[in-house]
Amino acid sequence: MRYMLAWSMLWALYLALTGTLSASELVTGAIVAAVCTGWSALLRHCSPHRFQADMTHLAPWGRSLRQLLPEALATGALLWRVLWRGGPIGSMRKQPFTPGRGGQAGTRARRASALLCASLAPARFIVRLHSAEAHALVHELYAEDEHSFSEAKKRWLV
Repeated sequence: MRYMLAWSMLWALYLALTGTLSASELVTGAIVAAVCTGWSALLRHCSPHRFQADMTHLAPWGRSLRQLLPEALATGALLWRVLWRGGPIGSMRKQPFTPGRGGQAGTRARRASALLCASLAPARFIVRLHSAEAHALVHELYAEDEHSFSEAKKRWLV
């Protein structure tokens, strides 16, 4: 049942992204969805690590997607200024991050989701998670106030 649902969602996503409903796109979408679902099943079967996502993992994705367009526009404006004026931009910094216990499936899923959500932003990139030191090494194009790190930001990086 899980794989049929995954296949259906991937097929629908493919068709939505193509924008046409021709016979060739329907067949191609079905094949692409089958390959992706098969790959997912293979990875799930072979992986020694288990992930267990729950509904609380959706909130950071919403925040990341809401911030995507404004950050993309600000990043484009910044890069345009740099093209005309020159000079280095960006800096590396340590951001507090609560990694949690490594062995739990829910904690692994939260860490992976936090890393992906934080890396969606065009103005920042997570270089490395230092679980032992409870921080993430982040490259940012523009600095963020160090005192604005809420508990949610320490937990999700966004």
